[in-house]
Amino acid sequence: CDPLELREDSQLGIPGLLQAVRKGNVSVANPLGSSVLENIGLMAFLHGAFKYFLNEDPIIPMIATWWCGQKKEMNHVIDNLDKLVIKTTERMSGFQTVMGSQLSRSEKDDLIRKIKFEPFRYVGQEEVHFSTSPVFTKEKLEPRYTVLRTYLVGGKNEYEMMRGGLARCSPEKGSFLVSNQDGGISKDTWVESTVKNTTPSVLHQAPDMKRKAVLPSRTAENLFWVGRYTQRVIRTSRFLRIVLRHLTQKGYIHQGSDSESLLILLQATTHLTYSYPGFVEEADEVLKDPLREIHQLICNPNRAGSILFTLNNLLKSMYAARDRWTIDSWRIIDEIENVKRRIAAVEPDGIRHVLTLLDLLTGGLLSFSEMTRQSMYRSDGRVMYRMGQLIEEIQVELVQYRSILSFQYDESTEFQLLEALLLSNQNLITYRSVYRTYLSAAPTVDLLFLNSQNPTSVLSQLEGVLKYARILAQKERGGDDNEISRLVFECYSSVRLMNIDALMETEKDSNYRKGFDEFCGTLQKQMAQVYTKLSATYFSHSTYQQQGSKDGFQFEI
Repeated sequence: CDPLELREDSQLGIPGLLQAVRKGNVSVANPLGSSVLENIGLMAFLHGAFKYFLNEDPIIPMIATWWCGQKKEMNHVIDNLDKLVIKTTERMSGFQTVMGSQLSRSEKDDLIRKIKFEPFRYVGQEEVHFSTSPVFTKEKLEPRYTVLRTYLVGGKNEYEMMRGGLARCSPEKGSFLVSNQDGGISKDTWVESTVKNTTPSVLHQAPDMKRKAVLPSRTAENLFWVGRYTQRVIRTSRFLRIVLRHLTQKGYIHQGSDSESLLILLQATTHLTYSYPGFVEEADEVLKDPLREIHQLICNPNRAGSILFTLNNLLKSMYAARDRWTIDSWRIIDEIENVKRRIAAVEPDGIRHVLTLLDLLTGGLLSFSEMTRQSMYRSDGRVMYRMGQLIEEIQVELVQYRSILSFQYDESTEFQLLEALLLSNQNLITYRSVYRTYLSAAPTVDLLFLNSQNPTSVLSQLEGVLKYARILAQKERGGDDNEISRLVFECYSSVRLMNIDALMETEKDSNYRKGFDEFCGTLQKQMAQVYTKLSATYFSHSTYQQQGSKDGFQFEI
C-alpha cells in the first residue's frame, strides 16, 4: 500500500500513505493490516462460526471448502481432486490456483505428494461455474469468466452494503483465473439509479500558503539513482555507438596493423561497463567476434553493466519515485520502455542495426532529463537528482579518460582515439571552435578537465556537485561545510591545480603516462568516498525502517 516503506519494488499503492495515516491526516476505509482474515483456510470454519456466535446460518451460501490440515478433509480433497480447485493458505507463496480437472496424472501425483508433506498449506474448494461478461479484445467482443467483488462499509453498529462493486475478468477465454496476480482484468460495476443524483458540495480546507518540503530518505535515494542511471545509460550508449560505427564502417581485422585504435576502444568499453573480462583479460576468443560481445553489452538484461541491465534499474527507480514525474515525463518514460523492448528483441546477427535504437534511447533520456530540469521543484528532490547525475558523469568520464589517455600512441592512432572520445562526449565541435588546432592530447585534457566554459568538463561537474553539497550542508548545519562538501572541495581543488604538461609526460622508455593515470585513479577514489558519505548520511532508511512507527526517517531539502 506504500512503496516508500513496504515493498519499494511495487508499482501499486500510494507513496507516503503510512506517514499520512500516522499523522491522522487521512481516513482509511480498509485499514492497513497483515491479511490474516484473507487466509482462505478460514472459510472451512465460517459456517461453524456463524452457528456458534450467532446461532444462525449464513444468508449467502458459501463455496464448500476443505482445509487439508485436518486428516479427514485432506483425504476428501485427495480422493476428489478431479472435482476441486486447490489453493494455498499463504497469499504470497507464489503458488498458483490449480484446477484439478486440468492436471495430468503425473501433475496430480506431484500435487498429492506436496499436500501430504505440508497439508496445512493447502485448501480444496468445489469447482463453480462463473458468469461471463463481454470484453472487447482484438477488435471484437468475447465472453470472459467474471466474478463480482462487493464491499461493505462498517458503521457504529452495522455494515452497509455498497452499491455496485469491482468485477474481475479472466485474461484469456476459457480461463478461470481472475486475480490481479494472474493477469485478471478489472471492470467497474455500475448500478443504474431510478432518480437523479445530486452532487454534494465539498468544502476544501484552505491549504497552508507555505510549508516545509520534507523528502523521505527512500525517495531521496531513488531520485539520486534515477540521476545516476540516466547518465550511465546515456554515456554508455554514446560510447557504444562510436565503437559500433568503427566496427561496422571500417571493419575489424584481429591483430591487424589498423586495429590498434579499435582494440583500445573495445577495452575502454569493458572498463566503462565493468563487464570483465570482456575485451581486457585473455580476450583472443572474444576479439575474433567482437560484435557478439557488444550485443551482450547492449541487449542482455541479465549482464551486469549492459545497457538493458542499467535501463531496467533506471525504470525501477523511476517507478519507485513515480509521484515526482509530470504527465509529459510519463509519456517519455513510456517511449523509453518501448525502445527497451525493441532493443531486447535484437538478435546477435542484427546488432549492426541497433544504432538507430541507441539514438532513440539517448534522445528519450535526454528529453526526460530536460523535462525533469524544467518541472522538478527546486528545493525538493532536485538536489539529490542532480547530485546523482553529476557524480555519475564524473565517474564515467574518469573511466573513459584513463582508458584512452593513460598511454601515448603513434600520431594516427592517437588522432582516432581522441576523435572518438570527443565525439562520444559531444565535444568535438567545441574543440575545433575553441582550440583551432590538430587533435592532440594536451589541449584535449584541458578541454575535458579544466575548461570552465565547457559544461561537461570535470571542473564544471565538480562545481555543480560542490554547489549542491553546500545546499545540503546549509540546511543541516546552518551554513558551515560538512564532510561531504569538504571531500568535494578537495576534488575540485586537485583538478583546479592540475599541471597538464607534467601529467601528460610518459615514463622513461615507455608510453605510459603514469602521472595522469594515478591522478584519475585518485580522483575516482575520492568521488567514491563522496558517494559513500552521502549514502551513509541521507540514505539510512533501510536500517531503521519500522512499519507503524510515529517518526518518519526523513531529511529536509
